[in-house]
Amino acid sequence: MHNLIKAAPEFDGTGDVEFWLHEVIMYLRRHNVNDDATKNHVVIGAMTGAAREWFGSLPSHEVDKSELDEVVDALVARYGKTKMQKLRAFEALKQKSGESLATYADRLRKACYGLNKDTEEIIHKFYKSILVSAHVYDDVINLPCPSL
Repeated sequence: MHNLIKAAPEFDGTGDVEFWLHEVIMYLRRHNVNDDATKNHVVIGAMTGAAREWFGSLPSHEVDKSELDEVVDALVARYGKTKMQKLRAFEALKQKSGESLATYADRLRKACYGLNKDTEEIIHKFYKSILVSAHVYDDVINLPCPSL
């Protein structure tokens, strides 16, 4: 069990808790973990930093730490974002100076988790960001379009 917890994706209280929970569930599926008790131990064990500190300070009368559903509900209540907050974060996302395209694409993928964005919207945002950072977007948008 210790190796299973040690290799699990970690959550320190930053980032998208729902995306992290999804990653942990996928990790557990790859390792054929089906029982809730083991899932619960891995979720709790994969918390680090501020998340671990917060969770450790929860009184037992507030959350039954042996119940996976209660642990997940507590995490989402504490660290979850509303759909509007996620949407604003997605819309504000831009490629950072010096950031590789692969890293930016990964941040974009994580930011759209749970937003039901279609592929076309995500690709448009990705390429628009690249073109804007290269100062090409306005030139391309303002090109004359010949009539058909």
